[in-house]
Amino acid sequence: MSQATLIQQVTLVNEGKIQVTDVLIEGERIQKIGSIPAQDQYQLVDGRGKYLLPGVIDGQVHFRDPGLTHKADLTSESKAAIAGGVTSFIEMPNTRPNTLTLELWADKYELASTKSLANYGFLLGITADNLDEVIQWDTSKHLAITDDGLYFTGKGNILADQPAMLEKLFEAHKGLIAIHSEKEEIIEKNEELYREKYGENVPIAADDVAALLAFAQAQKIDLTVVGPDDALAAGVVDAFEDAGLRIFGPRASAARLESSKAFAKDFMMRHGIPTAAYSEFTDFQAAREFCSKSNYPLVVKADGLALGKGVVIAANFDEAEQALRLCMEERAFGEAGARVVVEEFLVGIECSIHAFVDGRSHLLCPDARDHKKAFDGDNGPNTGGMGTISPCGSIDAPLREIIKTEVLDRFITGIKKDGIAYRGMLFPGLMLTKDGVRVLEFNCRWGDPETQVLVRRLKSDLLPLLEATVDGKLDSITPEWDNDAAICLILASGGYPGSYEKGKAIDGLDAAGAMAGIQVFHAGTKSDGVQILTNGGRVLGVSAKAGTVEDARALAYSAADRICFERMQRRNDIGARPATL
Repeated sequence: MSQATLIQQVTLVNEGKIQVTDVLIEGERIQKIGSIPAQDQYQLVDGRGKYLLPGVIDGQVHFRDPGLTHKADLTSESKAAIAGGVTSFIEMPNTRPNTLTLELWADKYELASTKSLANYGFLLGITADNLDEVIQWDTSKHLAITDDGLYFTGKGNILADQPAMLEKLFEAHKGLIAIHSEKEEIIEKNEELYREKYGENVPIAADDVAALLAFAQAQKIDLTVVGPDDALAAGVVDAFEDAGLRIFGPRASAARLESSKAFAKDFMMRHGIPTAAYSEFTDFQAAREFCSKSNYPLVVKADGLALGKGVVIAANFDEAEQALRLCMEERAFGEAGARVVVEEFLVGIECSIHAFVDGRSHLLCPDARDHKKAFDGDNGPNTGGMGTISPCGSIDAPLREIIKTEVLDRFITGIKKDGIAYRGMLFPGLMLTKDGVRVLEFNCRWGDPETQVLVRRLKSDLLPLLEATVDGKLDSITPEWDNDAAICLILASGGYPGSYEKGKAIDGLDAAGAMAGIQVFHAGTKSDGVQILTNGGRVLGVSAKAGTVEDARALAYSAADRICFERMQRRNDIGARPATL
């Protein structure tokens, strides 16, 4: 009996699912798929980072042989196919000459018998010119006939545009028929449906202030709401306000409270806002010397914007030194890491609050809690956020009042004293310690994915809140919030927050979105006119609202189970653990 082989932690693609699992092979058969303990008699194969998939049949290839072998041929392309797990292929007729006769079709089979390394099949081409001949031939033993590859949308009359010819073909031919039907009308109709459903994506970079301003002026936009931190730091609010346009968000000088952690820490210290003790450095050796004499753990932060990734909790000096080197010498975060903030590590419960600020008053939103780590159990690297719950279960009425007086009231006093014109959303990250509330950092915009749960709980209209903030009239409005709980699960690209691939087709969006209590937010997506594709690290936010966090959690995961794309990554414990000191 041959030795059994155990492939461990391989990414298995099978039956429409992608999962990381173990696979046991005995002889020529797969005996078991799942969690399989290693045994001495098993030959072990490390499958981490690799894919295991069944032999694939590629039903549409263009191998360019004969006539176009300067591009590729049957040998080179079949070898590439096998290397990728494709064991059989079906080739289109647009070689040179086009495969429009039985003789040319037979020649291809003869050629493949000497050159192809994979199983093969060839389609016979059909056009308006050879239709009458084809329907006279006995093609019952042929794989199929097709016009695919012979005409292209906008370049010729494909058979799908010729109903009379199609009727003639369908009546006479008894075999399989594959019609190339990429019609401009269909594509345009699908694009319009997507625009109605998801809105129109205008590809302007968040920090391209001039282009954003020009677009807003051209479209006569009444009110702009800023989401990204880099747009605020780039001065988009300044440009819009100087042009006489209404915009929700702080000017660049005020947004320094987020774009510079050193500036924010100094602001907090001067105005009595409770925060962790810290030191700031622009010199690597000085920072290294400080860390060599510090107690651990401690926190190393890139001073500037780093997409939520420029924070390292160092358990020892070696980790602190590595973080400093990454920021200050290797410049992994660009100029954001030229200055670092090193601060004490706080023990407690992390949560988030949001408050509308109109320059002279504030309006506090319900609390929420983000899950920053990439993997279950709060393990792995920091991310921009892998999921949120609201309420977080850690802030009662007395604590909420403390947050108002010790954080928000002092913030308002501070910006008035310093002459900072702040209008927009303030999003402090908090740590609830045994010694009281501590502010970890200020964010000067909507939190992501915190916003996805807050808007689900807002019963009244959002627009009056935005306008009251911009107009300095928050004291004249009282929003209404739902007592239900909300949760948001982030579906991310495999590899996030590190490198990841884009352009993966997303399935199941309609099935998930149709569920009661579910709303799917798009983050890193794009449309190609036919389907929605991945286009970022954090791809989708699946949000659910229900009477309790537990019910909302169950509903959100049920919806998320309906969505699939290649190498999809998510946490499975969002909101699962109670937040207690």
